[in-house]
Amino acid sequence: MDEPSAVEGAHMSRFFPTVLLLFCGIAALAGPRWGIDEDAVRQRGIDLLVCLDVSRSMLARDVAPDRLNRAHLEVQELVATLGADRIGLILFAGEAQRAAPLTADHASFLALLDLASPLSLRQGGTNLAAALQQARQLLEAAPGTQKNVLLITDGEDRSGQALSEAEQCRADGIMVYALGIGTEQGSKITLSDANGREFFLRDKDGQDVITKLDSGGLVQIAAATEANTILLDSETGVLRDWYLEELLPRARDAATGDPDLERANRYQWPLSLALVGALLALAGFGRRKS
Repeated sequence: MDEPSAVEGAHMSRFFPTVLLLFCGIAALAGPRWGIDEDAVRQRGIDLLVCLDVSRSMLARDVAPDRLNRAHLEVQELVATLGADRIGLILFAGEAQRAAPLTADHASFLALLDLASPLSLRQGGTNLAAALQQARQLLEAAPGTQKNVLLITDGEDRSGQALSEAEQCRADGIMVYALGIGTEQGSKITLSDANGREFFLRDKDGQDVITKLDSGGLVQIAAATEANTILLDSETGVLRDWYLEELLPRARDAATGDPDLERANRYQWPLSLALVGALLALAGFGRRKS
């Protein structure tokens, strides 16, 4: 009784590689799909408005080369990582002004970013509320679903209304992240005259102005929208890492329940098994030894 079973088993093993090759090859051609397609998430895009502080306190050199230029470097690293995401720019000091609309033309955005300086605005000071208000108005008119504000500043808010404006952003579905530029120990503000000679900014009493990072205020603003503050270290690339580790995963999570989002093509799995079948067939798997 065992001999027919052994023959039947040998017969099946002989054709196993062919069956595996054909079945898995057909499955690969069918293009099975499941899970989230990373490229589809990127193509859908994220709307990000950068609110950049260009007040004179951003000329302090407690981070190299100075606060403003360090901010420029971080944003450049961020833009190099973006896919089809739209990014816009608002400059602010004592007032806020749109410098670049939301755009996927990243080269144009960077060209406008390079022009940002304390001379870009007339009114001095630091009005975080004005920046957030303008960002909220621009994002409300945008068709995207992933709406984010990146507030880059030393946090010395003069208006006192930034927190309430952040709460309004949350009510409108906008996340406000904050990158604090500077140190809590602070630094003098270095200015230059028409001849390029440097001097320190002084107050009305003739004392050198010391500007310090207000990290506590920025933490409150970000927390009001359930977002995070971003820590600056000695290496550039913190915004790039923030995008990859925070912003992109959040967009992926939001897309998980979207039935209209294209699923990932997983043809590689059955194709790999089909190649195994082909290799087994070439190796003579299941054939009788002479």
